Amino acid sequence: MPNGLKYILGLLGLALLFFGLWYIRTIIGYILVSAILSLIAQPSNRFLNKLKLGKISIPKSISAAISLFSLIALFFGVISLFAPLVASQARAISNINVDLVIQNLKGPINVVEQWMNQYNVTTENTSDLIRSKLNEILDISDVTGIFSSLLGTLGNVFIAFFSICFISYFFIKEENLFYNILISFSPSKYTPQFEKVLSNTNKLLTRYFIGILGQVSLIIILISVGLSIVGVKNAVIIGLFAGIINVIPYIGPIIGALVGLILSVSTNLDLDFSTEIVPLLIKVVSVFGVVQLLDNFVFQPFIFSNSVNAHPLEIFIVILIAGTVAGISGMILAIPIYTLLRIVAKEFLSQFKIVQSLTKNL
Repeated sequence: MPNGLKYILGLLGLALLFFGLWYIRTIIGYILVSAILSLIAQPSNRFLNKLKLGKISIPKSISAAISLFSLIALFFGVISLFAPLVASQARAISNINVDLVIQNLKGPINVVEQWMNQYNVTTENTSDLIRSKLNEILDISDVTGIFSSLLGTLGNVFIAFFSICFISYFFIKEENLFYNILISFSPSKYTPQFEKVLSNTNKLLTRYFIGILGQVSLIIILISVGLSIVGVKNAVIIGLFAGIINVIPYIGPIIGALVGLILSVSTNLDLDFSTEIVPLLIKVVSVFGVVQLLDNFVFQPFIFSNSVNAHPLEIFIVILIAGTVAGISGMILAIPIYTLLRIVAKEFLSQFKIVQSLTKNL
C-alpha cells in the first residue's frame, strides 16, 4: 500500500474516532466525573478495607458502597444546609414593597429625568417605568414557568445521577479499573509511554484539583466574612455562589460580583438610596475587589504556575481558545485537557521544537 494512501486512511480513522468520541461525549463525561469521584473516595475506601472487626474484614463491595454513599450524603448535606437560606432570600425578594422602593429612589430618578430633559430625550415617566420593570421581575407567576422547565430536565438529571453513581461504585471497588481501561486502549509497544503519561497526568491534575478546591474554599470564606462584616444579609449564600462560579476563568468572578451586588441591594431596597444603599454598594464592591486582587495575584499564580507548570499568558490563550470553541464548559475544562495534551506531546512528539518549548517545565 502506498505511503500516501496509508496517511489518508490514518487521518480518516482519526477523524472517525474523534467524531465517535464527540457523539458519545455525554457518556464520556459520566465516566470522567466518576473517575474523579473515585479518586476522592479512595482514601476512605482504603481505610475501610484495612479496618477489621476482630478477624473479620469489611468486604470490598461494602466498603466501596459506604464510601460512595458518604460522598452522596455530603453532597445532599451541603444542599440541605443552604436550601433554607436560598428560600429565605427568595421570600425577602418577593416581599419587596415596590412603592417604597420608588419613593427611596426619588432623588436619583429626578436627576435622571432632569438629564434626559436637558438633552431632549423623550420617554415615559421614569418612576412608572421602574415600577413596571420591578413588578415584572418580582411577578411570582414566572415561577410556574421556571418550575415547569425544571421538571422537564429531571429525567436527564436522574439518568446522569444514576449513571455516575453506578460507574463510580465499580471504580471505587476496583481501584485500578479506570487506569487499566485506559491502558487497554494503548498499543502494546507504546504501553510504557502510556503508563508514564497516566502517571504524570495523575500527579499534575491531582495538584491542580486540590489547588482549585483550596481556591474555591478561600474565596467562599473571604467573601462570606467580608460581606458579614459590612452588614450584608445572607453573606454566606453570596460567598458560596461567588466561590463556585469563580471556577469559570475570568468570567466567573464578574458574574459572582454582579450577583452579589444584586442580592445585597435586593434585600435592602427599603433603605434610603443616597445615604445607605450607595455606601453599602461601595462596601460590597470593595470586598469583591480585595478578594479578586488576592485571587489574581496570589491564588491563581500559585495554582496555575505550580500545579500545571504553565506560563500565565499561555494559560490565558488556551482558555480563550477553549471558550471560543466550547463556551463555558470549555473554559472550565481547558487547563486539565491542555495539561493532558502537553504530557502526551512530550512523551510522543518531543522531537518538535514547539513541543519542547511548551513542555520544558513538565
